[in-house]
Amino acid sequence: MLDEEKLEENLNMIEEIYSLRQEKLGKCTKELQEKLNDITLDELQKVLEKSIESTERKNEALKQLDSLIENYEMKMARYVEESYKQGFKDAFNLFIECEKN
Repeated sequence: MLDEEKLEENLNMIEEIYSLRQEKLGKCTKELQEKLNDITLDELQKVLEKSIESTERKNEALKQLDSLIENYEMKMARYVEESYKQGFKDAFNLFIECEKN
């Protein structure tokens, strides 16, 4: 009998907790719905336009950065090529000087 009373008491507590959670969830849902109802189509459109504009600016900046990197890589390739040629010439001249002596 004592176990049944305890079981009944636990069930009542669980039901009370469940109903309080449902009530709290209902309030949150209602608040969210009210906030969503306050948002107008114009406001959404403005947010989307700003987002698109921001994305376009970021894309443009990335293109410029890619261009700078490509330009740098081309200059480095030319420098390496010129340095290699000059080094080869210097080595060849040094070899000729050594042969003369």
